[in-house]
Amino acid sequence: MPFHTLIIHDMIGDMQYTLPILSLILFSLTLPLFNLGFIAWFALVPLMLFLVREVSSKKALLVGGLFFFLYILFVIWPLTSVNVWWWVSTNPLIFQYRELIIILVILIIAFYAGGIFGILFAWGLRRKQNPFLVALLWSLLELLRLPTVAGFNWGILGYSQNEYLPILQITKLIGVVGLSFVIVFVNTLIFKSIQAKKISYFVYAALVVLIIFVFGSFQIREISGNTQVSVLHLDTSTEDIYSTEKTSEILSLVEKEFEKDPKIIVLPENIFPTVILDQNFRPTAYQRSELIRNIYDSLLGYSEKHPETILLLGLHQQTVVLYNSVIAIENGYVVGAYHKQRLMPFGEQGLPFITQNQLFSFAGGRENTILIDNLEIQPLICSEIAVPFQETDANLIINISNDSIFDSSLVGKQNLIIAKVMAVQHQKYILRSVKKGVSAIISPFGQILEQQDSKTSFLSTEINLE
Repeated sequence: MPFHTLIIHDMIGDMQYTLPILSLILFSLTLPLFNLGFIAWFALVPLMLFLVREVSSKKALLVGGLFFFLYILFVIWPLTSVNVWWWVSTNPLIFQYRELIIILVILIIAFYAGGIFGILFAWGLRRKQNPFLVALLWSLLELLRLPTVAGFNWGILGYSQNEYLPILQITKLIGVVGLSFVIVFVNTLIFKSIQAKKISYFVYAALVVLIIFVFGSFQIREISGNTQVSVLHLDTSTEDIYSTEKTSEILSLVEKEFEKDPKIIVLPENIFPTVILDQNFRPTAYQRSELIRNIYDSLLGYSEKHPETILLLGLHQQTVVLYNSVIAIENGYVVGAYHKQRLMPFGEQGLPFITQNQLFSFAGGRENTILIDNLEIQPLICSEIAVPFQETDANLIINISNDSIFDSSLVGKQNLIIAKVMAVQHQKYILRSVKKGVSAIISPFGQILEQQDSKTSFLSTEINLE
């Protein structure tokens, strides 16, 4: 073979992975850092072209697995920015290599939830290129993947459409995984158009997107508010709140917000970490700590002066076990509580050898909602926003969280995206109160009515709870 022919052959060989690399780049652009969701409608096409071309099955499965391993790795990598380590075992070896252990766990999750997903998808695509069957396979794999990441739904393709509210409205009928089905269906039609060199498939793809867009556009409408709500965004970490000065600052803000007489005030997860309630909803250290007495008495006092306002805040409650809770206060009394049901791995749900033994005392609750004055509230604490749950009859959803435990701002952005989609899917307002991260008030159509991600302040607006 002539020398110049060898060079050309080598160049072609080097370029054979251009298509999956292109798909990986396109997929990456749909993630929260760039949030270019329109790309998702064709991002899968280059990978599909590669997987069904004249390559061996072994190579196709390997590339498919590697592609989705890297994609899921990109999705969950911000979780490696965790910055608090109180939950880690005091074993010197474990503690010394704690950051490496986190990275190892992330890699295992990416392999299990991404690599195996990709292998199965590549296997199915090489056997059938029917758009419906390919989209169905993708959707089934997404559903099967959820339990492997502690129920987390990060990386579901449907979330890429969070900026396009007309498109998002279809999730109230088919859910976010159903939207993933539609996106992959369109990708496969475009792939078929290229493969078969038929424009008709591309026309079908365009019609699918157009129909969904038109449907969603007619769903979105203005809603006149009848209930004033306030949500606190706290631009500080939990560790900073231990000081008397910071506590007094927060209490002052809460008192001023009470004076506006909103129907609901929502404060973030574990907003006063020194206050742990007993089974009677009184602080366990009430008699021993002046700071704790001041916090508790002040909150009940504000509530008593403004009996029409419901205060919802995140505290811990210690009974036989320790709960991560939402506490409801009205007219100077604790009138309800919700205990987190889906515990966070590591921090709340201990693992042998890695986490401290006392963390096994955290327990999941059983109450689904809080009912106050015929107002049913569905609380979600921290990572529960990223876990699918059944349809709720509650009037609204609140989500309190502490995103300050991660240095990466992408964690807060990802959770806000999930909250937007959840609001549409369940047709409920979501009040999201967060330390660091992004706090927001979201309409049932996914509109961000109020948002804050920088300074400590209250978000306030009217919503419709009828």
